Amino acid sequence: AGESSDERSSSCDECEAGRAKGAGPGECEECTKGSYAEKGASECSNADPGYFVESDGASRQEQCPAGKHASGSGNTECAPCGAGKFASNMGQVDCVDARKGHYVDAEGATKERECEAGTYASALGSRECVAANAGFFVDEKGADGQTACTAGEFSEGTGNDECLRCPAGTSSEAASPSCTSCGAGETSEAGSSVCKKCPAGRAKGAGPGECIQCKQGSYAESGASECSSAKPGHFVESDGASRQEQCPAGSHASGSGNTACAPCQAGKFASNKGMADCVRARRGHYVDAEGATKDTACEPGEYAFGEGFSGCLAANAGYFVDEKGADHQTRCNPGEFSAAAASDECSKCPVGTFSSEGSPSCTPCDAGETSDEGSSSCAECDSGSAKGAGPGECDVCDAGKYAEKGASECLSARPGYFVGGKAVKSKGASRQDECPAGKYASGSGNTECSKCEAGKFAAKKGQADCVDARKGHYVKDEGATKETACDIGTYASSEGSRECTMANAGYFVDEKGADRQESCDAGEFSAGTGNDECSKCPAGTFSEAASPSCTSCDAGESSDERSSSCDECEAGRA
Repeated sequence: AGESSDERSSSCDECEAGRAKGAGPGECEECTKGSYAEKGASECSNADPGYFVESDGASRQEQCPAGKHASGSGNTECAPCGAGKFASNMGQVDCVDARKGHYVDAEGATKERECEAGTYASALGSRECVAANAGFFVDEKGADGQTACTAGEFSEGTGNDECLRCPAGTSSEAASPSCTSCGAGETSEAGSSVCKKCPAGRAKGAGPGECIQCKQGSYAESGASECSSAKPGHFVESDGASRQEQCPAGSHASGSGNTACAPCQAGKFASNKGMADCVRARRGHYVDAEGATKDTACEPGEYAFGEGFSGCLAANAGYFVDEKGADHQTRCNPGEFSAAAASDECSKCPVGTFSSEGSPSCTPCDAGETSDEGSSSCAECDSGSAKGAGPGECDVCDAGKYAEKGASECLSARPGYFVGGKAVKSKGASRQDECPAGKYASGSGNTECSKCEAGKFAAKKGQADCVDARKGHYVKDEGATKETACDIGTYASSEGSRECTMANAGYFVDEKGADRQESCDAGEFSAGTGNDECSKCPAGTFSEAASPSCTSCDAGESSDERSSSCDECEAGRA
C-alpha cells in the first residue's frame, strides 16, 4: 500500500504527495478537493475540523484563517464568522459569541469590541450596543447593563454616562428623564426627591416666596397653593385657620367666605350639618317653627301637595289618605265611598249598590241586576236567579222555575217542560227543559216529568200528555216512546191496550196490527188459541163456523174435505 510501479518494473516506488493507493496492483489515485495525502499514503485523508483543502491533488490541509471557521471534516473552504461572533485564532472549528458588554458589528471579525460609556450589551453575541435610556446612565466601558438615576437626579435623552442633580424648586423620582417643578404650595432644595408642603393655615402659589397666613372666612390645609374661602354651609371665624367648620343642623350659610351661620325659617329645615341652604318641607310634610332639623309627616286623612308647607290639608269627601306623609289625596276606588272629610280609608259599597271613582255615596242597582260588596258597576243576575229593583242579592230560582241572565223574576216551567235536577241544587236553572220522549208533564212549574203508563206512549219531546196506543197496538211498559203492533194470532180491540189478546179457538188473526179476530169458516177449525189461520176438516168430518174442532160423520154418512155437513152414503156404498 502507498506504492506503485510502471509496466515491466523490477521494483515499486512510493506514491507522490497528493496521491494514494491501497495494497495490490494499480496506479496511485489523485486526492480530490477536501482531502489530501502525503508521499507514500495508502489513502486520501479528509481535512480536519478547522482546516480545509481547496484543490485536487493536495499534499496537506490548510488552517482556517482568523475570522473564519470550518465545522465538520472534508471542508473545501472556511466560512466567515457572522455578526455578533468572532474567531481570534487560526484553525477554529466554531466562532465565539461576543461577551456581554461587547459587540461584533460585521462578518469575519477576529476580535470583539467593548461598548463605550453610555452604552451597554446585556446579552452574548450582540451585534451592537444599546444606548442608555433617559433616566439611566452607563459610566464605564464594557458594561452589560444600565443604572437608574437616583431620586433627586435626572438624565435627559439617551446614551448618558452620568446623572445630574435636580435644581432647587424641583424634584425627581428614581430613573427620571427630567425634574418636576414643585407645585403651588410646595418648595425644595437642590437635589431633592420631594417638595415640602406649606404648613396648615398658610398658602403659596407657584414660584418663589413665603407661605402667607389665611384671613378670617378662609383656611388652608397643609401644602395649599392659596387660601380657600369657606364653602357654602361652612364658616371660619378666626385668622390662620387650617379648616372650615360645618354649620350645625337647623342652620345654613349660603355663598362662600362665611364667618357665621343663620337659623332656618318656618317651613324649612336643615337635617344635616354643613347645609348651604335650608330644605323646604317635603311634599306630605310640614315644619311649623324656626331652626328645625327635620320636617314632620302629615297624619293619615291629611296631605300636603307641595313643598314648604307649615300645615297639612284635610282630605275631601269621596277621597282618602291612608298613610302618613302623603302628598296627595286619593279618590275612593270605584265600588267604594267616603262620606266625611279627613277620611283615612274608603268603605265598600254594600251588596246591590255601586259607585264610580271619588264617590261620597253608593247608587242602588236596577231590576235584574246586582253587585258584590265593593262593586263599581252592577251586573246582570246570573241565569238561574232574579231580582227586582233596589239593593240586595239575586235570589236563586226554586225547583220548577227558571230565569235567563238579567231576569227580574223567575218563570214557571210550561206544560211539557220541567226544571229540576242537579242544576237546581247549586244555583238555580237557567232554562226549562223538554220532557224526553216517553215522559210527560201536565200543568206548569213541573220539577220533573212522569213516565207514560202502560198502554200509553210519548213519541216526541215536550209533551204535556201521553197518547193511547191505537187499536191493534199495545204498550207493555212504562215510559214508552212508541206503540207496538200486535203480532199475527193476536189483536187489540180497544185503544190504550197494555197487551194483545190471543185469538180464541175457532178463530184466527192472519195479519199484524189487527183490532179483531176472524171466525173460521164452516168446514174449517182452529184448535187452541193464538192461531193465525184455520185448518180444513178432513174427509168424513164436518164443522160449523167458529169451530175449535171437526165432528165425525154418523154411520152411513160421509163428507168431502172441508165440509160443513155429512151426506148419506150412495147406494152400493156403506
